[in-house]
Amino acid sequence: EKPLPVICSTSAASLKSLTRDRGMLYKDVAAGPCKIVMSTVCVYVNKHGNFGPHLDPKRVQQLPDHFGPGPVNVVLRRIVQACVDCALETKTVFGY
Repeated sequence: EKPLPVICSTSAASLKSLTRDRGMLYKDVAAGPCKIVMSTVCVYVNKHGNFGPHLDPKRVQQLPDHFGPGPVNVVLRRIVQACVDCALETKTVFGY
């Protein structure tokens, strides 16, 4: 049994896609139980340096030192929201 990394779905279609990319046959996965491995990440915030013209340095300093550990999709959502929240003009940052 090889663990299969799954990003956001455990549907049969996702498993088929993952196994095809790894050169395995889908019937091998469907025939027996498989282990689903959820990847977790931790992203650290560098609060030193130039934040560019769109972010408020005072707000950036108030960010946590890191986001996570947690599932990739959750951590990414929190980081993007934090960047938007630190914007001098939300529309400018959100529009990119």
